Amino acid sequence: GPLRSSDVVVHNGVAVEPLIWPRNRSTTICDKFSWPHESIIIGITGQISPHKGHEDFVEAAAIASRANPRLRFVIGGRGEECFVTALREQISRLEMDRKIDFAGWLPRSQDFYEGIDVLVLASRHEEGFGLVVAEAGERGLPVISTRSGGALEILIDGVTGILVDKQDPRSLAHAIVVL
Repeated sequence: GPLRSSDVVVHNGVAVEPLIWPRNRSTTICDKFSWPHESIIIGITGQISPHKGHEDFVEAAAIASRANPRLRFVIGGRGEECFVTALREQISRLEMDRKIDFAGWLPRSQDFYEGIDVLVLASRHEEGFGLVVAEAGERGLPVISTRSGGALEILIDGVTGILVDKQDPRSLAHAIVVL
């Protein structure tokens, strides 16, 4: 039936805001971590948990940064402290402490997207809609995503981003270097 004023509506989509083209990345993330402004920022955001592929993202970052030293990697969002600690240990083991950092949770998702050059969705499970893919597209970003759920419907492989197999850090790293 028709909506009443007391009904709560939860929109599952992306609010489209004006996009200035050509896109100019904000310096917010570079400034936050004291990274050079000519860095190329690759980001992953959302819930930090094992099924979201953060370990694959970190492994891919280590591989890709050997091919391009300008690459920097940022992890947005929040998660269980024990898993975040394990990620920090992996980052340290791979000697990526100066190239990967955590942005935390930002009140406006656009602030994250406007501070990066490429978004990665590294899910190891079947994503439902993959809202971060749509949000990144709304901000004019290319996306690298695992072949997972809604991303297959949102991304055009080779046009608006690149699709890679799940749990394949080497393919993910290759896609990062290509973009």
